Amino acid sequence: MKSFMMRGGAAFSFLLLLAGCKGCTVIPKPDDTAPGSYRGLFLDVLKNRTLPRSVHAFAQTEGYRYESDARELKIVGPPASRLGTYFISQSSQRNGINLQAPHGDSDLKTKEIAELMCQEQSYDSCGINTMHRRSFDFAHESVSPFQEFTEAIVTNDPHALIVQLHGFESAKRKNGPEQQARMILSTGQDSRALRAALASLQLDKDPSILVYGVTTRELGATRNAQGGLIKRIGRGHFLHIETSLAFREQLQNDRKERDFLDGIIRAVKKQYDETRN
Repeated sequence: MKSFMMRGGAAFSFLLLLAGCKGCTVIPKPDDTAPGSYRGLFLDVLKNRTLPRSVHAFAQTEGYRYESDARELKIVGPPASRLGTYFISQSSQRNGINLQAPHGDSDLKTKEIAELMCQEQSYDSCGINTMHRRSFDFAHESVSPFQEFTEAIVTNDPHALIVQLHGFESAKRKNGPEQQARMILSTGQDSRALRAALASLQLDKDPSILVYGVTTRELGATRNAQGGLIKRIGRGHFLHIETSLAFREQLQNDRKERDFLDGIIRAVKKQYDETRN
């Protein structure tokens, strides 16, 4: 395994990430929220999927730790930074699915679930926040490396599905159905592909799975920065998954539950692909 670390990369515990580094390099720090500073760099990584060119391109940044093996390339931002952490699959078999946990700490267990699912399901990429939403909200800031990573994904693959995993508090929901729901799903816009996907799995009548604009008016992701970007530029698709704490506990502890959620994600991707074809 190759390992690289840039100045400012404090120790950061991440799934399968090895601690320590050899040969740290001092890199000038850019404005980490300047538009365009990261999109081209991320696009280079997504297109080439090899570490040497990626490290050369990312020499303009500060704070990331890089590692690669036969399975994936890891680009890990330090804690309490606006940089974010990203896993990029090295597999030649792409599935077009990109999982994000933009509130991985405040939406309890979503970081851990995202880490597990990215490993188990071999998604094309995975993105996780590195700063609490009270200080910098990765899902609502339209200018950030996280946003530019999203744009790079759909630039590289115009049919990519961006999936975001979130968490809600059942007691804070306004109505009974939302209080009892396992998850609330939204695409941020037209829900036809989502509804067709659930019907294909015979889940369209499941009262624990709500669809924004159809069976609920809550948690529709209508102001989500990444969803808004995809709608604005007309590339890629967006799936927003809100989950109850009880369901998140099941997802974290039970592979079958994670496979169940993955089945919904893949069914949505299939609907978009079939509509395109």
